[in-house]
Amino acid sequence: MYANGTCNCVVSNDCQEPMRIGPPDIVLPGLFVGCFPSDGLKISTLECFYSSSCINTILSYLEYYTLPDKSLPTNFSLPRVLTLIVNPLNESIPSHFSTTTSIGTIINELFIEERENISSYESYYVACAPTTCNYDYSERRGIFSAKTICSAAIGYRLEPAHKYPVWLDNAVDVTQHVIEDNAGAMTAASLSHTLKNIDFQVLVSPALDTLGETPSYEEFASPMYYVTPEFMECRDDVKDPRVSILRNTTFEGLPETLLLVIEFDFLRNGNLEYHKLLEKAGDQTKLVVLKDVVHIVFRAFLKACAEAMSSARDFMASI
Repeated sequence: MYANGTCNCVVSNDCQEPMRIGPPDIVLPGLFVGCFPSDGLKISTLECFYSSSCINTILSYLEYYTLPDKSLPTNFSLPRVLTLIVNPLNESIPSHFSTTTSIGTIINELFIEERENISSYESYYVACAPTTCNYDYSERRGIFSAKTICSAAIGYRLEPAHKYPVWLDNAVDVTQHVIEDNAGAMTAASLSHTLKNIDFQVLVSPALDTLGETPSYEEFASPMYYVTPEFMECRDDVKDPRVSILRNTTFEGLPETLLLVIEFDFLRNGNLEYHKLLEKAGDQTKLVVLKDVVHIVFRAFLKACAEAMSSARDFMASI
């Protein structure tokens, strides 16, 4: 530690002054003295070592400080020929660090000139060789993540090969929120009655009245409407409230619902009745009628399909 006329290391750790060498106290550019050698090193730069004259000055005065008893010589003279040759650093070589960058900064940056991040998940997988990989969606209620979850949840086995309740039981244990249409929407609605704590449901033209008791069954019986009530006649379980959702005795406590109803559809009136039952029970529900399209083929109508997607996106964003 040292002290000069303006700073004392006993009082402050930030004392510093330019490094000097030899009897004439020649200042060495970029080099400093601090309270400890490490302090002086960190605040110094490499500026002197880019200069041949600065390096030679240091070499010229080496013997001035190297007497065996550490005393200063009384008759010291500069050597005519230097016994040690040190080449200066090449300033023309490109570097991230300038000649005046402190050595402390260079140390903190680990002497690294340039960093380049190359991420390879394939290489990581090969190196780690994990047995399983899991990942989560960052946006839980995003339209695409929700649809992905539901594709797995409503992967039910279909009739007539698999009779009720097989197709419903397939979906019961894995559902948190549901987005489906037609028969899948019927399964989704039934799940909402069977399970608790479902976040929400988005139903597109669900088959809720399998008994065929609503007026739209007669109104849209013509083949011109593509899908007609005959598609429902093969069922032998139509009186079960898990299949004919409108036969449930209570509709309280159901998840928030978006109901997309197709205008020219034999399922339309059952959908409208379901919406009324949800409202009466105090459930949060929103009804959107897709105009001028028929059952299933609404996917071919770009305007109606866009409206359905936009309504579902806005609905989930509002939850």
